[in-house]
Amino acid sequence: MYYNITKYMEQTKISKALRSKVLQYLDYMNQNEQYAKLKDGHIFSGLSESLRDEIRKDINGQVLREDALFQKYFDSRFLGILSYKLEEKTFAPGEYIFNVIIALELYHNE
Repeated sequence: MYYNITKYMEQTKISKALRSKVLQYLDYMNQNEQYAKLKDGHIFSGLSESLRDEIRKDINGQVLREDALFQKYFDSRFLGILSYKLEEKTFAPGEYIFNVIIALELYHNE
């Protein structure tokens, strides 16, 4: 599998640093493949959309209710609404998870 990707990156003259980053990411994703199969999208794919939504709300709600910051500053109604909006994202180790443009806008608006 990696051979085709590596060959393509070499042919398109992608920098060695970026090639390394891509291969590290693929290694990371392969190591976590078992976890990825357990995500709600795979396990609950046979359920109706409303049941999947309820499961997502329940799981996300648990996470929000266990967080001291959310407990202190937000009521349960808001947390219930927020639990529908949360999405799970997977990031590779060392990958940045914030948007620099938004951070700069926040900084300039202080």
